Amino acid sequence: MDDTRKLEKEFNRIKKSTFLTLQQLGVPTVELENDFINSNIEAGNVRALRDFIWYQFNKHLQREAKDSDLQSRIYYAMAMFRFNYEEGKDVDRLKQQSIDAKKTHYKISQTGTGVVMDAKIYNSIKNCCPECTADDGKAFDLDEFLDSDRLPHKNCTCEGFGCGCSFGVVARRDENGLLIFIENDTKPTTSNKPLKTKSTSTMLQNEGAKSILSIFNVFKKKR
Repeated sequence: MDDTRKLEKEFNRIKKSTFLTLQQLGVPTVELENDFINSNIEAGNVRALRDFIWYQFNKHLQREAKDSDLQSRIYYAMAMFRFNYEEGKDVDRLKQQSIDAKKTHYKISQTGTGVVMDAKIYNSIKNCCPECTADDGKAFDLDEFLDSDRLPHKNCTCEGFGCGCSFGVVARRDENGLLIFIENDTKPTTSNKPLKTKSTSTMLQNEGAKSILSIFNVFKKKR
């Protein structure tokens, strides 16, 4: 296979993968395709394609400036893009921005719920390092966690992408499975009837974990 065909194959592979990710993040398909046509990028011009995709990520960040939860997912996708196609440039910074945006989302959305909430850490990468493994599935008081710098793990030794940990938010329950509420005097109290307990994976999916995992799976490739 000559160099031109190799470049075209790489071009098409990157375009297919990243366009799918952008669409999953909510970029309108028609707008994306029209922007690409108007850019007049020649097939095989991988550098120009990468620049175009990076522009689309930043354009979508601006469009969704008021949705910090979605911005968290966009930043994470940007980190994966940089890791896979641009030699890992700024990956750590982008992962931190993803976590920070998610914290902002929960600082706003959990205000006044009246229920005691916890942050629960999960890891989307298999065979992770001891530090990430030790925290996987652990729950922390939400307010304390949001003010901490626990994620991304500073001492992570995972190969490649590094720390892929994120977090979801779950309601705290007592030993009987009852939700714990905060009364006006800030003393916790429990609900008067049991509610069905969902698995950790189900609860985290409801809080956006499924979206993060889908982004990771789209970008994941054999190394």
